[in-house]
Order: sequence, then structure tokens, then C-alpha cells
Amino acid sequence: MVIGIVYVLAVTLFTIAFFLTRLPQSCSEAFSIARQSMMVMIDKKLDDDAKETVIQQAALKMLQHVGLIAVKSIVAFTATIIPIWLADVMALSSWQSSTEFALRWDVLLITLIVMTVAWVVLRHWNNPSPS
Repeated sequence: MVIGIVYVLAVTLFTIAFFLTRLPQSCSEAFSIARQSMMVMIDKKLDDDAKETVIQQAALKMLQHVGLIAVKSIVAFTATIIPIWLADVMALSSWQSSTEFALRWDVLLITLIVMTVAWVVLRHWNNPSPS
């Protein structure tokens, strides 16, 4: 029972950190930079010097985004570890038993289903279709 509560807390904290850090938006921005760079590279109207300048600027932006994505990912995964670590320190459940529980196929499947349903509901709630 305690392991289940620890697991739900870990997943909840990960989800909260994932969205509060705006990690999905940072990834989208990185993909956008890559897309724009590809468009510049195939643009026949630009000469090689102009392409090189734009691509160098895009590379610097991409490095910044990669750094931000790395930091935000570390924050999200650290948030996940906190309840597992606290349960281990307080001797409520061990790190190993929490990990084994989290890696069970049925737990992963239920988590996937619950998170997918929550995503669909929140997406529909935030973008209601016109009636």
C-alpha cells in the first residue's frame, strides 16, 4: 500500500515538474529551430555565406535549448526521486521495492492508460470544439 502511494506521488511530482518547467515547449522550440535551419539549407536563393551565418546562429540557439532541456529534465527526474528517497529514509519502503513496483508491467500499463486519458481530457478541456 505504501509503495503504491509513493509511486503515485512520484508520478504526480514528475508530471507537475514536467509541465511547470515547460519542458514540452522547450522541445518544440528546439524542433522549430531545426526545421527553420533545414529550410535555410535548402533555400536556393541564399548564397553559402548567408546560409552559414544563419546556421551558426541557429546552432548557438540549439545549444542553449539543449542546455535548458537538460536542466529541466534533471529537475523533473529529481522531483520523481524525492518521494521514493523520503520513503526509503523513513523506512516506509525501500528504494529497491519502489523501483521493482514501478517497473511491473501492470503498473506501467495502468499508468500509461491513466496518463493518456488525463492528457486527452485536459487537451479537450483546454481546446473545446465549437458547438
